[in-house]
Amino acid sequence: MSTLHKRFARKSIHTLKKDHRTTQKSIFIDLDDQCQALYYLGLTYHLKAKEFLNSNSGLITDDIRKLLQKSIVYYQ
Repeated sequence: MSTLHKRFARKSIHTLKKDHRTTQKSIFIDLDDQCQALYYLGLTYHLKAKEFLNSNSGLITDDIRKLLQKSIVYYQ
């Protein structure tokens, strides 16, 4: 390739800046994926609370109550 072709094939300074800019993209494809991720997060808190409840012989402590409240927030 000749130097003339290389010179005209180069991109301008402004287009290079646009190409290298990082854009903030969502990690979720759509709203359904986001809802499913929040549901699984709530399920994780719920299962952890159930595990603590079984180890405490059925007595609800403040830690268990907090975990259950967090799971309700994520389920909503």
